[in-house]
Amino acid sequence: MASISVYASMTPSTEELDRSDLDRRDREFGFFGISYHYVIRRDGEIEPGRPRNVPTPHQGTVAVVLVGGTDSEGGPRDNFTDEQKTALVGLLDRLQRELGGAEVISKTPSIHQKLLDDLFNVRKTN
Repeated sequence: MASISVYASMTPSTEELDRSDLDRRDREFGFFGISYHYVIRRDGEIEPGRPRNVPTPHQGTVAVVLVGGTDSEGGPRDNFTDEQKTALVGLLDRLQRELGGAEVISKTPSIHQKLLDDLFNVRKTN
């Protein structure tokens, strides 16, 4: 069965990233383009990233990234907007239906785990 991995971009709430910003950042990290299939921006807009038929470095899962996740000093923080949380619920619901009940896996720091636990039955991995 497929799985869905949820990540945070690990950026402060003041940093508005979109698909092109993450594509550029991932290329700087040595990837061949954006490494996520879906980007959930601060305003809740869901942008397509890498096509789902193109594997990512994220271990064969469908990869979703929420923009945000740190305080101004780089420490983990649940600074995700209500719009992002609503978009995440809708996207994960749709993906789970499309993928036959795919497991949702958190790839975010522990502080974000409560958010995902509240929304879905999520398994934490590193």
